[in-house]
Amino acid sequence: IRYTSGSKTVTSGLGWATEGFNEKQATEYRTLFIQNVLAGNGPKTFKEYKQFRIDEENKGKQLALDNQKYNLTCAEVFDTYYFKYRNVKPNTKRTEIGIFNTWIRSEIGNLTLSEIKYDHLQQIAHRLKISDKSPRLVKYTLDVIRHLYNIAIKHKLYKGENPLGKNSIFRAPKVNNGKDRFLSDAEAMQLLLELKQRSFITYMQCSIALQTGMRKTEILALKWECIDFSNGLINIRDTKNNGKTRSIPMTSHVVKLLIDKKADSGSVYVFGNKNN
Repeated sequence: IRYTSGSKTVTSGLGWATEGFNEKQATEYRTLFIQNVLAGNGPKTFKEYKQFRIDEENKGKQLALDNQKYNLTCAEVFDTYYFKYRNVKPNTKRTEIGIFNTWIRSEIGNLTLSEIKYDHLQQIAHRLKISDKSPRLVKYTLDVIRHLYNIAIKHKLYKGENPLGKNSIFRAPKVNNGKDRFLSDAEAMQLLLELKQRSFITYMQCSIALQTGMRKTEILALKWECIDFSNGLINIRDTKNNGKTRSIPMTSHVVKLLIDKKADSGSVYVFGNKNN
């Protein structure tokens, strides 16, 4: 496989097809190494990855010895201690029990915490992905495992590091928590009525925004020369599209507002100046 690290091209051999390597695995390893290069930690070549696995295996053996008196499986920790020490709302509890039973128990439930390795976590994430589950659910599932380890470590049920802690090489998918929220027709009407009583200029600007989809900066920078009353269009230069001119149809209400405004305007800008 070949990829770029900084200004250097890295070539890393994996092995022969007769050893079980294939194109899909090569792509997965390449993606992992690129992610680690960007993150600045973790193995960045297959040689480093093999050494990482050896170190992880040795660490796991030592942890297994250290944890013999706490030889609890992942499922035992979850069933007995998870909600004993994690105080959540009933809906959250039902969700996390469902996630554990559906996506975690069958994969790692019978393993002790020291036996769980990177590949197990990767398999859980891969199973969710091929089931066409959202990045949000993948992250939530991994968060349940992370919470489980934190609980076990805090209450001395496990001696070791959290494989999903901040220093882990495992990368959970990033999730955008933003939500789109649009005004209903009734809400838009109520907003305009309130604005009309408080500031007619703001009322005009919001009316134009709601009925044309123009951005605030476009409205404030709007010049009279951009308005084509004959064809009912507003022609603006789209700075987000290589400076091309964008023609926006005006509703009859917007046309009337602008005609009335133009009658007493003394500026090249519709709203006095672009900083209003």
